[in-house]
Amino acid sequence: MGIYSALIGSVYRPPNAPESFWQHFEYSLEQAFTQTSQIVSLGDINIDVLSMSARHPFASLMTRFNLDNLILTLTRYGPTRDTTRCNTCK
Repeated sequence: MGIYSALIGSVYRPPNAPESFWQHFEYSLEQAFTQTSQIVSLGDINIDVLSMSARHPFASLMTRFNLDNLILTLTRYGPTRDTTRCNTCK
């Protein structure tokens, strides 16, 4: 077995973050990929990834950097889709 390295980072985007957040996140990803192609990004970006448009900045970044979203089901249940953004439930 060989040596395996990866860069693991965390991100938090507040619900009221300015649109410029995505430019900063893109820059961070660019910098990360100069170090390694094995990137793991964990965190809370406060968007409903299950129903976002393909034109959403996050979707564009996922495509550009060939990233996979591992959130495939709701992580929070509540009366509105706004409550699907957190991993504490019921």
